[in-house]
Amino acid sequence: DEEHSLGVLETYKKLIKIMRLPAMKKFSLFLLTMSIGFSACDAISWLKLVRAGLDREKFAMATTITIPVKLLLLLFFSKRMTGEKSMDIFMKIYPFRLAFNLVVPVFVWATPKMLTGHDVPLYFYGLLIFVYGCPQMASYFMTANRVAFSARKSDPALGSTYMTLMTTLKNLSTDCVNSLVLLLVDPLTFSQCSTDAENTCCDSKQVKECAGECVAYVDGYYVLIGVCTVVGLIWLKWAIPTIRELQKKDPKEWKVSSERQQK
Repeated sequence: DEEHSLGVLETYKKLIKIMRLPAMKKFSLFLLTMSIGFSACDAISWLKLVRAGLDREKFAMATTITIPVKLLLLLFFSKRMTGEKSMDIFMKIYPFRLAFNLVVPVFVWATPKMLTGHDVPLYFYGLLIFVYGCPQMASYFMTANRVAFSARKSDPALGSTYMTLMTTLKNLSTDCVNSLVLLLVDPLTFSQCSTDAENTCCDSKQVKECAGECVAYVDGYYVLIGVCTVVGLIWLKWAIPTIRELQKKDPKEWKVSSERQQK
């Protein structure tokens, strides 16, 4: 087993060679950019719900219902999702996932109107499970498709190195993009004091000076949702032909171990 015989230094050398492969360069770019379209929705929406008055405990209780559903659906569709063209299914799910960038903000906007009393209405939980569960299940299936594709394209002699690299790139992308949108949401939010038009509530001092309420007339959350959705649509136009090209590539174009095997 080539992978087991490599030392730490040799493994990193192989990793660099893997990253230099033309196929891996394209797939790395795919992994680093695939989360941008969903970042604002994933990172901010549920914080907005908590701010609107939804208890974290009730939110957690409602959303755990989706876990067994995801597992059952994954078992049912596992053969189709892990086939030779698993990324075709990924690209079909992506627009559905992106469409919830329009559904979730409407639910977030309506939440304060639905949570008017101390008790959360039963229909709200049904809407919450639907609005939260559908994007989560879509993401779950997309992950299964992506992992199946990564496993198929990995060099068997260096399988775990390939999988670690691909997973790291995906996690790095998600963490960085989500952190960025969280940093941008406040600077892109513009508020005004309800009792003083000159008070823009731009810092803690002005917030304290406001005798009324700081009302946001431009919410950075909705701005970022719009920007991310547009970016997601542009990304989709690039990603579809790119992933088709990568699926058609010869397995040899994904390997670096052949040089060592020839010696």
